[in-house]
Amino acid sequence: MTISVYVFQEENYYKELYSIIRASSEKNIIIITTNKPANILLNDIDKKNIKTQNIFIIDTISKYLGERDINQHDNVVYLDDPANLTDIGITVRLSIEKIEGEKMLIFDSLTTLSLYNSSKNLIRFYNFFFELSRLNQIQTVLIALASDIDEEVLNQITGLVDEVKNYGK
Repeated sequence: MTISVYVFQEENYYKELYSIIRASSEKNIIIITTNKPANILLNDIDKKNIKTQNIFIIDTISKYLGERDINQHDNVVYLDDPANLTDIGITVRLSIEKIEGEKMLIFDSLTTLSLYNSSKNLIRFYNFFFELSRLNQIQTVLIALASDIDEEVLNQITGLVDEVKNYGK
């Protein structure tokens, strides 16, 4: 079980994300999305011929953007606001408890969450998030976009994670 930060170049961002999902398809994958609505994410994953029945999405952006045509899925929870770290934390904890078997958490993305929250609050949230992952022995990946990364947040969480990998440099 590792906690990793993957830093992607913009041009390969979703290609790399879908590659991670495909490589982990035998696990139950919980994706916390702060930048791409669940409906689009599921559609894209399906187009890549990746099975979606073991993917659970916590969508923090659709309602925030005022999306009115939210397709209800059994495997999607829609939260109101990516700035509400408490709601995200509670939903992740409940998802971990509810979903059986081997799990993986993918947080998409460190970069976008920095737009909605202060560095201090993010560090506190990620500390909680990582401890939750460790206690439940869940492989965890935080995705970041190289061109938009908040260096202060990255520097502070580097000591909390097992590895930071840069892709496409």
